[in-house]
Amino acid sequence: MGVWYHGPGRYGWANGMWMRPARTAAPALPARLTPGATWSGTLSGNGPLPPRTDLHLSFGYFVLEAGTTLGECKVGFRGAGGWYWLTDHTFRV
Repeated sequence: MGVWYHGPGRYGWANGMWMRPARTAAPALPARLTPGATWSGTLSGNGPLPPRTDLHLSFGYFVLEAGTTLGECKVGFRGAGGWYWLTDHTFRV
């Protein structure tokens, strides 16, 4: 998890998006959310976020592992062929 934004930052991608990963979550993130379940909490990371910039929340990098269905995909950084899931909604700090 973390936040994505357009502009300079720590992690840059070819499309101009930058990422600041969350280092902690309180309360801790659940290992899995069942359909209809929710989690709310506070994410913290290193360094300041750029002022007056639209921020997108990232839910992580999802990987569809061999033998699994889309509904069973794992969150992690293993292997290639995955995708980041970002919110369409933005917020500013």
